[in-house]
Amino acid sequence: MPPLRPLRLFPAILVAACGGGSSAPDARLLDGRATDAPLADAVPVDATADAATDAPPAPDAAPPMMLSQTGLYTDTAAKTLAPGVRAFTPRWVLWSDDAAKQSWIWLPPGAQIDTSDADFWSFPQGTKLWKEFVRNGQRIETRYLEKIGAGNAWTDWFAVSFEWDPTEQDATAVPAGVIDATGTNDIPSRNECRQCHTDARVPSVVIGFSALQLDVPSSDPTVLNLGALVTEGRLTAPPTNPVAGVYVPLPADDVARDALGYLHANCGNCHNPRSEVHAQVGLVLRQDLGHLRTATAWSQTLAYTTTVGVAPQHAVSGATAIVEPGAPTTSALHLRLTSTGGQRMPPLGRETVDPLGAETVRAWIAALPQ
Repeated sequence: MPPLRPLRLFPAILVAACGGGSSAPDARLLDGRATDAPLADAVPVDATADAATDAPPAPDAAPPMMLSQTGLYTDTAAKTLAPGVRAFTPRWVLWSDDAAKQSWIWLPPGAQIDTSDADFWSFPQGTKLWKEFVRNGQRIETRYLEKIGAGNAWTDWFAVSFEWDPTEQDATAVPAGVIDATGTNDIPSRNECRQCHTDARVPSVVIGFSALQLDVPSSDPTVLNLGALVTEGRLTAPPTNPVAGVYVPLPADDVARDALGYLHANCGNCHNPRSEVHAQVGLVLRQDLGHLRTATAWSQTLAYTTTVGVAPQHAVSGATAIVEPGAPTTSALHLRLTSTGGQRMPPLGRETVDPLGAETVRAWIAALPQ
């Protein structure tokens, strides 16, 4: 299937998705729900239409109306994956209100990922990624990203979500998103997808498919990890000298590893030095390979030095520091993770608290020497 071009998808629906032409204000700017109070420190959401993404339609291309048109399956009803589609599982998982998730990627035959920037990869034109969301055993949505341009900007990517029908025979594109699909899950609009995947926050646009997230051993040939990408010659600048199947051994201390890894996956795509957010909030929660390759302890990483004992740049009720050693209940970071109100973080993509993630971060903070 040829790469898709940026098109104006379903014009009438897109007007509603982006707030234009509606008699009511667009309350779906944060997570698909109206909020009673603004999120403290939240980066303003651009509610305007995706002018470049929603360019005038090209006569020789058409957007996919159904998931079955994207190339994920050869038989959508039977869930038979198409040749070349590979599953992958990030080392640390993004919390999505307890939904179970599965991710896949398809890389053009023979093409390489430009890994000259080891932390933010540049994907070849034609790359496709899917993420499936399941709740209570029922498929709710599958999100789709395709690299349609040769550059590295958000406008070089096509994004849309597909909502599964109750019989799971196929899924239909919903560019305007859906509030409380099946009563429990918000499906993001295309404009909302941009809030996390924009190159202004994560230069690679893709989230979760990176050297650090894939650097885990795997004996399953159907699952793509960093070692498989190296072996298959898929990286322009592959890492070398693996130890027990791992290219970047992490510092000791499982408690710190689990907590800082959780923050890397759930917060680091905004809180990193390459993000526009960094100019407003200086903490760094994304791990970078340069620091990890030389760090002998987690205390040498930016996620530690920019948070532990550091005063919050913006007031958080009850907090004395971003991370107050030994005191989770007065640490702004933990307070935000356990909030469902105006100071919650991340502000997008979640409505409930992740109990395991919150406990992981709490245990790390509590173990820090006062």
